[in-house]
Amino acid sequence: MEFAPISVRFFITRVDLFRLQLRALTRHRFVLVVGLVCLTSLGSTLVGTVATPERSAVFYLFFLGVWLVPAALFFGLLFVLVAACQAGLGDHRGSLGEHAISFEPDGLADRTEFSTSLHRWAGIARVESTTRYLLVFVNDFQCHLIPKRAFASPLAAQEFEQRVRDHIRTAQVGNSKTP
Repeated sequence: MEFAPISVRFFITRVDLFRLQLRALTRHRFVLVVGLVCLTSLGSTLVGTVATPERSAVFYLFFLGVWLVPAALFFGLLFVLVAACQAGLGDHRGSLGEHAISFEPDGLADRTEFSTSLHRWAGIARVESTTRYLLVFVNDFQCHLIPKRAFASPLAAQEFEQRVRDHIRTAQVGNSKTP
């Protein structure tokens, strides 16, 4: 693959960090399983407190709906609060502020006021695209967060994403041929 340099500059704000934290929380299987177990336990406990032989199944379903919907909303608000605390507290040096992401022959480079990192193409785990962000994951939990607002157009963001995917694919094919 022919190498052509590309660079994009952007600012990461606390709102960006909040959205990333909220996305991570809502996609973390352990957190979701614990929430489901808590909601199930709460539901069975609540049903046990009102259980009598003369009550119908419809009553129990209605009762669970009345109590579990607010409980689910509570857990959702808890997720939002945790994400807000994670994004809002601390200085997040190296995460917040101006970033310059550039294509290098060896990998994807991220430069900030505090650090410079290079993640080799073959080491990039995956790329995900949302309506607002391009996420380039270097492992299961860490990613480069690239706001799509940094690009001149949606087409430019798509081209950048495709180039990242092409470089990763080429590097992984190259590594699979190495003994």
